[in-house]
This record gives sequence, C-alpha cells and structure tokens, in this order.
Amino acid sequence: MTYGDNYSVGVDVGDNIPSYSELGSLPASPAALDAYLARLVYPSSEPTQIQQDQAAFNVIEDMLINYVLPPALEAEVYQALAAIPVVTVDSHVTTIDGQAGVAFVMPATQQGEKHEIILDASSYRFLGQASWDPDSAMSEVAVVRMVIVGAPGSTQPSLTPPTAVELLAEQADRAVTFTNTLPLVVRPGTWILRELATSSSDQPVWATADDSEQASYVNGKLQVCSRSAACAASTQWLMPAGPSYTLVNPRIPPEPPFPPSLPDSLPQLLAALNTYSTGCADVAGDCNAVNAMANIIAGYANRGGPDGNWFLMLADIPGVTVQRVTDVTGQADLAFRFPFTDGVKEILFNASTHRFVGYVRNGVETVITKEVTVSGPGSLTPVVIHPKPRASLGQPASH
Repeated sequence: MTYGDNYSVGVDVGDNIPSYSELGSLPASPAALDAYLARLVYPSSEPTQIQQDQAAFNVIEDMLINYVLPPALEAEVYQALAAIPVVTVDSHVTTIDGQAGVAFVMPATQQGEKHEIILDASSYRFLGQASWDPDSAMSEVAVVRMVIVGAPGSTQPSLTPPTAVELLAEQADRAVTFTNTLPLVVRPGTWILRELATSSSDQPVWATADDSEQASYVNGKLQVCSRSAACAASTQWLMPAGPSYTLVNPRIPPEPPFPPSLPDSLPQLLAALNTYSTGCADVAGDCNAVNAMANIIAGYANRGGPDGNWFLMLADIPGVTVQRVTDVTGQADLAFRFPFTDGVKEILFNASTHRFVGYVRNGVETVITKEVTVSGPGSLTPVVIHPKPRASLGQPASH
C-alpha cells in the first residue's frame, strides 16, 4: 500500500504522529503497529506496558484527528485500538452534535486522563474524541465533516495534490503548533535579545516584547531608543509598520467584552494586514500584508509563538512560489518567494524544522539566529520568566 505518495506532509519534532508520507510503511499487524506508535513517543526509553498503551492510543487519536486516512489504513488503526489491552468498547455513545456512535475507551491512568475515540455506529467512520480531566469534567470534539481540499480556506473537496507552497505552509503551521521548544513567555517591559545575521554583518538587537523600545550598538556604544524619542526616526525598527501589539496579542479578560484583535478568518486577516502602509510600491498586490506579517513575526514577542495558520494565508498570495535557498549563515532554507517589486520578497523557513528564520526585504537578507529573553538592553545572558495567567500578560504599544 502506498499512502501519501502525492501528499507528503512533514511533521515537526514534538508531534509524535508519523508523517503522511510514512503511512504506507506502517506495520500491518495490530500489535506491531501499537508497539511502533508507542516508540514514537518513547524513542530512547523503556516505557511500562500502561505507558505503551497510553502512547499508542494517543498517537492513533492524533492521526485520526489530523489526517484523512485511506480506508484500509483506517481499518488497521481500529484493529490496533482493539489490540490495546486496557482499551474497552462503549456501544452506546451520543456525540455532542447528536450522532449515535461507539467508542474505544482508554481509562484514566497515572500517565493521562480518560479518553474516548468515537466512531459512527453504522459506517464506523471517525466522529470525534472526548476526554475527562482529573475533576471528571468532560471535553469533546465532534468531526462533522473531514475532506481533502484544494487550498487554505476552501470548503470544496479536491483530489488535486497540494502545491509545494501549500505543503510548506502546512509544515510551518505544524512546526508552530507541535513543538518541544518552549515559546517566549513575556510580560510588560520584557526585553528580548535577537541576534541578526545579514550578508554584511552580524548584530545583536535588544527590544521590548512590543518593540516600543529598542537598543543596539552604534559606534561601539549601546543606544537605547523609545518610539517617542528623537532617535526613533533614525532607528531601524524590527517592527517598522503594522498592527499594534495589543491587536496581535490582546489581553484576555475573564469575561466579555473582549478587546479588539486581528481577525481569525484568513481572508479577513489578509484584508486587515493590507490596510497597513508598509512602504510597498506594489500596492495592487498583497505586499503590505506580507510586510506586516514579517514585521510581526520578527519584531513582536508573541505569546505562544506566531499563529501557524498565518502561514496558510501566505500560501494563498497570488504568484507565491517555494524555492530552496542557502541563507547568509550557510543554513539550508525553504523560501516563500513573492512576485513583488519591493518590500519583503522572501520569507525564510528552516528546511528541516520548518520554523521561521528570516526574510529578504529590498534585496537584503536578514536571519534571526538567536531569540531569548534577557534582563535588559545590553545583556547577553538569557533569563527564565515563569508564565502567569494569560489575562495578566501583555501591554499596549501603538504605532
């Protein structure tokens, strides 16, 4: 069986499900498949039997949620679920949208909470999953429809293989969503050190999380500048134009009304980012949106990292292509290349991890080689900031 020959979606470190292109080589035996999937979670240790069971169940759950599986493989996955010793079946389940189902049930263990994988009672297609926290509160997600589509934002089924741009956008999205790398945890006034590499020099730049203050060495002397100061006009800001920090990272109060934020819908987000004047001459295209996106990712310390879905928006820019490039640090990258006359013409992703690494603006390539929280401008020593509840994080920054 050859699953995924035309749909080779990459999976980033930290996401333990096999990549789509690997599905055709999975073990056919239910027990062997369970053992293989458990090893993805425990590649270098010897888990207990219950840990193996929990791991295999969780990976299968993630595969069913993330992939449209070929029917034969989906049947093998169900057999693998049935082969997990502690898993039981509940024949009388009703999903939150009223569909009758049967459920594979993983009981609560020391390794995790109780989980259910719910199938349609007649067709046995995947319907959704449910879980219970230690206080017995249930959370459920029901899948009403799952189809392969032709482009981000489309709702129409398509068997046309995704383009290279769409594949890279999905890989970048997954790299943000599934990662073992802890995101920057920022508070008001947090300083971030970024080391920038260009073809002409390497330079450390310090900036607050909202880029309202920035610092760098000028003629050997550390110069700290705020946006309201006279030096602001001559400072090359990491976030030169685009939405305020509070729109990108709005403070979330415990109850409505919630503050303004950028749209969640990708077409509406694209339209919103195009309203910012970023200096593009090519105003007929989406140059302003691409520049604003690069400014946000490179200039703001986003809680949890940049929204991976935004990369799917970039894949929808007319004329965008993917190119293999070697950046100024000698690293192998993949680049979104845009057909603009000026501004940001490339956004760079690491070829292996698919994480954002830099951009090319007006012919100058900039790569971010380091990004850490520090105690203040001029400091080279990373500091650990422990997270607080989301409602207490973030501060306005208008520009």
